[in-house]
Amino acid sequence: MEKIVSIEDVDIRILTVKWREHDIGYLMKEHGVGYLYKYNPDGMKKAKEDGFPYLIGFKDLRKVYASTDLFPVFKSRVPTKQRRDLTEKLVSLGFETYDEFDYLVATGGRLYTDDIVLIEDEIIKNNIEDRKRRLAAYKKGLDRQVQIKRLKDRTVEFD
Repeated sequence: MEKIVSIEDVDIRILTVKWREHDIGYLMKEHGVGYLYKYNPDGMKKAKEDGFPYLIGFKDLRKVYASTDLFPVFKSRVPTKQRRDLTEKLVSLGFETYDEFDYLVATGGRLYTDDIVLIEDEIIKNNIEDRKRRLAAYKKGLDRQVQIKRLKDRTVEFD
C-alpha cells in the first residue's frame, strides 16, 4: 500500500545550476532518498550557443539522472572529509555538521576553473505549488530509474 505524504513533510531542495548567465539545469536532493539532475533545455540551448558543452557525465539533455550519492561533477565542488582544514571551514560557514548539499548552497559550489554556480532559489523554496510540480517530476524521474535498475538486475549475462 502506498503511503500518502503531504508536500510540507517532504524534505526536497532544489539548486539551479547556472553557467555564466544561463540556467542550465537543476540539482535536486530529497533527504533520505538521493539526488536528481535535470537539464533546463532552454537554458542549455542558449549556453551551447555561447560555447558551453555539457556537464561531465550528463550528455543527454532529456534524461533525468538519479543517484543515491552526490554526482561526481558536483562532489568535486565540496571538500573531502579528509581535508585538514575542514573543521575550520565548516565553522566559518556556521555549520555544526558536514553536509555536501548544504556546502553547495552556502558556497555556490564555485571553482576557479569554470563559470558554474549553484543557487537555491528562495521563490522556489517557498512556493508550495512549484514544489509540488517539481516533486512530481522528481518522483517520475526516480521511479523511471528504479524501473531501469530492476530491469538491469533481472538481466543475466551468459559466458
